[in-house]
Amino acid sequence: MKIIKFSLLILCIFIICKLASVNLHDKESPDMIRYLKNNPNEPDNIFRLYRRDFCAKAFSRSRVYPNANLKKRKSEYDIKHFSYQLNDTLDDYLLKEKLGSGRFSIVYKALHQPTGETRAIKILVDTSERKIKRELLALNQIQGGPNVIKFYEIISNKSSKYPSMVFELAEGLPIHKSQKSYTEFEIKNYMYQILQALDHAHSKGIMHRDIKGGNIVVDTEKKQLKVLDWGISEFYFPYKEYDHHVATLYYMPPELLVRVKDYDYSLDIWMAGCVLGEMLLSKHPFFKAKDERHLLKLMTKFLGTQEFYKYLKKYRIELNYDWIKKIKIREPLARSDIINERNPHLVTDTALDLLFKLLVFDKEKRLTAREAMEHQYFDEIRNL
Repeated sequence: MKIIKFSLLILCIFIICKLASVNLHDKESPDMIRYLKNNPNEPDNIFRLYRRDFCAKAFSRSRVYPNANLKKRKSEYDIKHFSYQLNDTLDDYLLKEKLGSGRFSIVYKALHQPTGETRAIKILVDTSERKIKRELLALNQIQGGPNVIKFYEIISNKSSKYPSMVFELAEGLPIHKSQKSYTEFEIKNYMYQILQALDHAHSKGIMHRDIKGGNIVVDTEKKQLKVLDWGISEFYFPYKEYDHHVATLYYMPPELLVRVKDYDYSLDIWMAGCVLGEMLLSKHPFFKAKDERHLLKLMTKFLGTQEFYKYLKKYRIELNYDWIKKIKIREPLARSDIINERNPHLVTDTALDLLFKLLVFDKEKRLTAREAMEHQYFDEIRNL
């Protein structure tokens, strides 16, 4: 009797697996069927890449520094094991003009009276303890790195229940506002500095997650920049899923748009590629999207659709009809479509080669920060 029951159990498991296999492999999704019916002339070879084999989610891990945080003590990356001390030194600072504000903070220029230094005070507003700890942990890890903003201390604020953070004052303006256009040398110099900061952060196991023109301040006199605002940075662990509600719309990489949550450092590389595109084309933002769907349309218009559908297949990602119908079959833009009367001397073959190796749909195929720094485009900078 036991043998019969066991045999029936095995048979049931076999049937369930076969049915699951048929549902997952042999049937098109309803959205895909509707799309194919409405677009009978679409190249079948491209959509075959997209419409099959979504039987399981495909996970990946970073090609570089995948275990950077596994070597650390929990107190170095885990907010549950981290505590900090507020310094009661607010009276040491004399607030001057307001520099800017965001959803969670207001930034002021301030004089540190004991030293006479001018610094920046970030007064936190409506910020969770979790967010404060995460930023402090990240800042502690990356301090001393090239082109990374220097952090001094976190201080109590008697007029608010939230503390304030003190940073060096980054002289200059955001990279997209400091000047209308850049020379070829300036673009190489500033882009190389951005990659230096990112490689340092990545080597420490940190993803910035909000690289954009507004978070990169350029001192045009010294020809130096600083990467700011590590407020939504995160520690990377292989195969871990992260919140996709990060980054600024114009700079969002494809993985955020299609809700891939096991992203890695390559997230920052896409964003840095957008900054490079802005400088090369004197165009801000590089992808001027109205919303996420429009952004995906602009991406495929620039990079072509064939690699996009290969990307979807590789990671077994399925988009709904409302997204698919906005995407037309396209080839990547040629150099002649990218250059204009202002930038032919900037949009060289070498510059485009780098750009198209940073802006890649498949996150595993993007250059790492270190690989990008070794690109031929930066030969002039590396040899200085």
